[in-house]
Amino acid sequence: MNDTALSLNSSKWILKPSSESINYIPENIKIPTIGISATIPGDIFLDLLTAGLINDPFFGDNELSLGWVANCNWDYETSFEIHDTSSFTHLVFDGLDTIADIYLNGLLLGHSENMFLRHSFDIKKN
Repeated sequence: MNDTALSLNSSKWILKPSSESINYIPENIKIPTIGISATIPGDIFLDLLTAGLINDPFFGDNELSLGWVANCNWDYETSFEIHDTSSFTHLVFDGLDTIADIYLNGLLLGHSENMFLRHSFDIKKN
């Protein structure tokens, strides 16, 4: 068995609110429909801060005005190509947000409800 790994940490990731969360976003926050650049590993607050969409949540009482962030469901997206499918059989996550659904090419691979566990999803059958 070949243990070839492809890290997606340096891939171009996009963060955007899921379609059902749009109504939670204040009118003065303008997130582009294509999303914003995201850093993996990272978190939603830092990505929104880096994009200039929110004030620093760790300064003063700024956190009080950011409750809407937690009320939204967020999508992280990236793309990658694998040319030798015999070497890659699992999509492995060392840390996911507490509740997450994982999709590959539009197909649901699995669900997570614990960010402290490593999650591995068989992609050979997809």
